[in-house]
Amino acid sequence: METLYKLVNDQELYYKEMWYDSERKVVVTHWGKVGFTGKHEEFPMSSTEAEHFARGFESSARNEGYAEFPEEKQVVVVIQFPMKSNNGNKRDKWLGAKCSDYLQNHLACRGLGLCEGENLENKKLNIFCIVVDEDRAVSSIKTCLKTYRLDLTRAIIAARRYDEDGEFRVRYSLKPVAEFSLV
Repeated sequence: METLYKLVNDQELYYKEMWYDSERKVVVTHWGKVGFTGKHEEFPMSSTEAEHFARGFESSARNEGYAEFPEEKQVVVVIQFPMKSNNGNKRDKWLGAKCSDYLQNHLACRGLGLCEGENLENKKLNIFCIVVDEDRAVSSIKTCLKTYRLDLTRAIIAARRYDEDGEFRVRYSLKPVAEFSLV
């Protein structure tokens, strides 16, 4: 099931989601206010029971006013690191993998979105995230990079609406950036 969202009082965005952990044979429900660590519950059950549970969970959430977040309101956030070589060295590849892993967990735990992966080319490591709240996501990404010591001082964080083809807006950089480019 994908994450469902609900706007309360035209200000606060909340989320609900669930998934089945086949290794542990439990359904995990996860909910909370976007940008903050959510709460979760686990229910032991078989995969067949989980399918039935998922239908009920989704139906209940939709009855409460939760729905998919509109694609046109989603935001693409790019975390970019400069590299010394064209396609990156061992450390650059390690940094890309670690950032992607930590950001995926960090954003998901807060209902902010997900990490789409990374690419290394033209002396740049780009890590792509799709988020529902730009300001909270940028703040959360900075916290994640700082907490896990993933080179925040070299990072440039930029964003644009998901449905835009235009340029990215730089949202964070320790040093002034004259022009931001993915390539």
